Amino acid sequence: MPDRRTSSVPCCFLSTTAHRIWAERASIVRFLATGVFGAVLNVGLFLVLAHGMDVDYRIAVVVAFAVSYVFSFVTHRIWTFSATDGHIGHQGLRFALVSAVSIAGALLVTIVAVESFGLPENVSEVVAALCIAPISFLLHRRYTFVVLPVVDRPGASLSR
Repeated sequence: MPDRRTSSVPCCFLSTTAHRIWAERASIVRFLATGVFGAVLNVGLFLVLAHGMDVDYRIAVVVAFAVSYVFSFVTHRIWTFSATDGHIGHQGLRFALVSAVSIAGALLVTIVAVESFGLPENVSEVVAALCIAPISFLLHRRYTFVVLPVVDRPGASLSR
């Protein structure tokens, strides 16, 4: 008969993890929906600018990326994480940092998948997106859009 003390540890961990994921399910769905819509916005705006309005493709890339990036930040801030209490400038900087980490991680996973495992480039990109999305969600949840509690200091007065 297995020892309950050692066999229950993984079950407790999995149960706690599953409970946390279930509790976060609405935020996870909103995070994924925002990401998909941001990507569609990026590509769609690029196509409209570059092909529909004859804007130089280099300018179209920059404008489309910037608009979809700002859309993603604002939507995550307001809708996904409901973090409008935090300072928008600080959140914006943390959003950019997490995005840079996510891009670097996706690049690393893609390179390893292509060069070490011989996967096709397009499949490797999908694998990278699937690997990085949960990490990106957690970083945004725990770092970018975290709202820190106000700590009262003894002797501090709000009326100053």
